Amino acid sequence: MKDTEQNLDATKIAFKLEVEDDWPPFKVENLWLKKLESGYEVRNIPFFIENLAFRDLILISKSGDDLYEIEKILRRSGNSTLLALIDDESIKDEVLRRVKKLGCRYETGVLKGYYTINVPPEVDVDDLESTLEEYLTTEQVLLDYPFVYGEDS
Repeated sequence: MKDTEQNLDATKIAFKLEVEDDWPPFKVENLWLKKLESGYEVRNIPFFIENLAFRDLILISKSGDDLYEIEKILRRSGNSTLLALIDDESIKDEVLRRVKKLGCRYETGVLKGYYTINVPPEVDVDDLESTLEEYLTTEQVLLDYPFVYGEDS
């Protein structure tokens, strides 16, 4: 895990992914979840599970073969989740520095060049786009928007 809170009190739980046109390239995504009285709090930034963000509170149920599914989102955290593809190693450090400077966090390690970005409630997604504009307009960085708080909530 890169640059996120430690998950000492969380459990890794596997969720079945819906694969369409060979995307995502995995059938399962692991999330770190902290058990709370009313449900589970997401303790890492999701990569492929859409409509979910860091610190959302969810209900889960077993779907078979030690896999789980999200039944319901009980509380939104106010965070947004973006997926960035940074194919050019020469700009990676600068792009990630800008992401962190805005107050966003990121994780990597699932696919080469892919970074999942948590945009906290106090940061506007438009500000992140503006900060990365020179890379976005030249398509050196590609962004996908699995969940933007306020749009799909």
